Amino acid sequence: MKFMRKTFAGTLAMLMMIFILSSAVFATELVGNVQYPEFNDTYYNPGDFIFGDVTDQELIDDLGFKDLKAESWYLRYVYIANYDKIMKGKSKTVFDPLGKVTMAELACISAKGHSKLMVSNSDIKQVKGESWYMPYVRYCYENGIYDNDKVASGAISLEKAEDWNRAAKRCEVAGMLGRCDNFYKKGFINPDVPLTDISDVKESTPFAEEILLLYRSGVAVGDVNMNFSPMQKVSRAEMAAMITRLLHDEFKIELPKG
Repeated sequence: MKFMRKTFAGTLAMLMMIFILSSAVFATELVGNVQYPEFNDTYYNPGDFIFGDVTDQELIDDLGFKDLKAESWYLRYVYIANYDKIMKGKSKTVFDPLGKVTMAELACISAKGHSKLMVSNSDIKQVKGESWYMPYVRYCYENGIYDNDKVASGAISLEKAEDWNRAAKRCEVAGMLGRCDNFYKKGFINPDVPLTDISDVKESTPFAEEILLLYRSGVAVGDVNMNFSPMQKVSRAEMAAMITRLLHDEFKIELPKG
C-alpha cells in the first residue's frame, strides 16, 4: 500500500510538473468548454486532464476519505488541496466536503496559500498555550491578509478580534484569498468582468473589491447566474475549489464573454 501510494504520488507529481511547464500555452483553451452546474463555485473541473487515466476511485482510495464520492464536482479540487498540504481531513477517513469552513480554518488555508504563492520562508510557530490557529491568524495579520482597525489601535487583541470558531462567510473568504496573490502583476483570465455582472454584490458589500478580483482571476465563479452569495457560509468543498484555483492556473475558470 505504501509503495502504491508513493508510486501514485510520484506519477501525479510528474504529471503536474509537465502541466505547469505547459499551462501558459494551453490553460485558456482547455478551460473554455465548461458547463454551469447548480452550485456556487462548482464548474466542472477544467484541470482534469492533469490526472490522465487516474480514476475517481483511485483518487478516493489514495486520499483515504470514505465520505468522498466518485464523479463529484469537487473531488479533484479536494485532492489537489490535500496534495498541496493546504487542507486536510477532519480525520483520516473523513473530509466532510459539505461541512462549513471556520474563520480559524480560513486563516490557516490563507496563510498556507500565501506562503506557497510568495515562496515565503516565514516561520509559522505556535506559542506555548495559545490556540492552534493563532500562528496562522498572526501570519495573516502581519502579511496584510487580515486586518482589523481595533487590533491596529491596540483596543483589542488579535485572538479576540473574531470568533475564530464560527463559520466564515463567503465574502470573508474572498476578503482573505483576495489578498494572497499579486493579481495585478499576473493579469486576469477574465479582465472585463464588471461588478454589475455579480448581481448580489454591490459596492457596499463587504470585500466587494476582493470578490471582483477573484472573479476576474478565475478563482470564484458563483452560481449559474454568477451570484456570489456573499453572506452565505462556505463549504469545505467550495473552499478546496477556490484555493486550488488560486494556487494553480490550470484550474482557473474562464467565464463566457458577454
